[in-house]
Amino acid sequence: MATKCSFSINGKTTDYFREEYQLNDSTGKYEKLPTGVPFNYLPAELWTEEARDEVTRRYSNGTIITGRIRDKTRLFFTGLRNTPFAGYLHGNDYDKSEVCFRFWQSDTRLTVFYFRKIRVFPAQVNAFYSQFITQLHQQPATV
Repeated sequence: MATKCSFSINGKTTDYFREEYQLNDSTGKYEKLPTGVPFNYLPAELWTEEARDEVTRRYSNGTIITGRIRDKTRLFFTGLRNTPFAGYLHGNDYDKSEVCFRFWQSDTRLTVFYFRKIRVFPAQVNAFYSQFITQLHQQPATV
């Protein structure tokens, strides 16, 4: 259910999109839940897999999340890196946008927070996600 949201960081309001996925046990892929709001930056299906090359393993804690391949190009790809909060991981969509992932309900659900055209300097990543996730926890539960 794509939802446009915002949060405040360092006195500025930052917009992001929230998308919900459900694990399909037969395919092992997370499928986007039906939505009334189109958000095409995230593919209809996502799945995790082990990183294959040494550079990706080093920068992704060994795991990537990806989407389908079209014309020999992955539609979505990022390594999964830890945040200061358990259950939340982050990455970036081909260095264009920050992305936060929350796997929950025994990994059968996935919530993706997509910060379109926002990149955070590596030295500021922990502070960015700490502030974001703290604000998320202060909001009333919607799922």
